[in-house]
Amino acid sequence: WQKESLMHKVLIDINSCTLKRGQHYLPGIGRATAELVKALSHMKTTALRFELYSQYVLSRMPGKGSFSALRKLHFPFPGSATIKDLVTRMGLKELTSRYDLLHIPHNCEYVRYPGRTVLTIHDTLDFIWPKTGPGGQSHRAGLRKLAGSCRAIATCSASSAKDIVQFLEVPPDKVTVIPWGISKDVFFAEDNSITRMRLAELGIRIPYFLAVSCGTGRKNTAAVLQAFRCFLQRGGEASLAVVWPGMPRELQKAYSREINAGRMRLLADISDSQLRSLYCGATGTVH
Repeated sequence: WQKESLMHKVLIDINSCTLKRGQHYLPGIGRATAELVKALSHMKTTALRFELYSQYVLSRMPGKGSFSALRKLHFPFPGSATIKDLVTRMGLKELTSRYDLLHIPHNCEYVRYPGRTVLTIHDTLDFIWPKTGPGGQSHRAGLRKLAGSCRAIATCSASSAKDIVQFLEVPPDKVTVIPWGISKDVFFAEDNSITRMRLAELGIRIPYFLAVSCGTGRKNTAAVLQAFRCFLQRGGEASLAVVWPGMPRELQKAYSREINAGRMRLLADISDSQLRSLYCGATGTVH
């Protein structure tokens, strides 16, 4: 369709930063998408109008502010891959929003018009670590197809850009690197008394090292535990705080001595304020 107005509508898929039932915090891609929405809500332009799209039953936004500042298109359907694919094939987003450009900020999605789509690809771990990646062979084929046919690709680092060119077989000039920033509303140097109070609530004593990760094999978090045991055997005095929801029981059993002695503290569902205090109080972080 042709528009008489010079203003173009950009529809942003924010399914990665909607909280589902029982979910209390956003994962990394959800945080990145939320920060993108926040930045765009403050953007002053007469050429672009931003609109947000989500599709989940009982979904909610992580707070107000920037999410309430932009118009939202919400389909209260189940979030299964089959239903999402059906909604796309029926063209409900296109008929309802009539967007000029669609932005998919979470690696991959089936889209009706790839030529009007900008895709953010955070990494190509499905190709580098096929056994522990989030998808499978069909996912890799779909991502390669979308990368080749979409209008443009954004990514967060030069390393990811290099991998995208190599594994997805796209020309380098199709990929733009936009480094991740830091949400200074969440992460900042806080008063030491607040840090110590929150650490006490979590049962953590200074000095300590901090590892914040997930349990998938490519993160190699198990190696952090092994290295920390070597550190203790060589007379190290600090403890280790590990933010790892669902650490495997075999690892908990293997490191039960350190855990029971309070030298290794396992944390799961923590708030942003607790996470900030953990970073502020740590002697160092391990990635």
